[in-house]
Amino acid sequence: MGSISIAQSCDTLYKSLAYLPKELPRDINCIDEAGQKQKWWVIYKLKDYEYEVSPNQFEKRTYIAGNYSFGLFENNRKIGVWKYIFNGGDYTYEIKEEVFHKDGSVKRVDNDGRIVTNFSADSSSINSTIILAQDTLCIDCNKKARITDPYCKMTIKNSVLKTFPKEDFEKELASLNYGYYTREILRSKNNYR
Repeated sequence: MGSISIAQSCDTLYKSLAYLPKELPRDINCIDEAGQKQKWWVIYKLKDYEYEVSPNQFEKRTYIAGNYSFGLFENNRKIGVWKYIFNGGDYTYEIKEEVFHKDGSVKRVDNDGRIVTNFSADSSSINSTIILAQDTLCIDCNKKARITDPYCKMTIKNSVLKTFPKEDFEKELASLNYGYYTREILRSKNNYR
């Protein structure tokens, strides 16, 4: 019996276009003959621009426009560590990192580790720990709560700051991160003493 060959198509990676780890292979963004994403992927948009090298003489260059991400796919599912990069042109930095587990759950780390969020495979449970200055806050969303209860609770030292529906999770997390609840946090800390 002969071996079965699975054809796949891939893009060629030009590492000079952006900050990318050395371990990335040259062939990326592979799709097998079944149409499934496989192996290393870099999700990005390319843009061309012209710049002046001398008076009235221009050269064309290509660069990655905007933010990009990279990680592994297996049978159309993200697996392992995915990194999300802010691309400011002359500088880049990591926005967040997500770890995709085989059971379907995801761990996301934002803002240099100040925000850690765990999502269950079916998103019925979301738990986030947020470190703001000297305070640690938690957001817990649990679908198993009674129907009449709000799905998510934001707490500090077991004191509930706010309850809200799951659909508002990302908005509330961003609001907390940008300081919108500073007054409520201070009030809660003063009541706790």
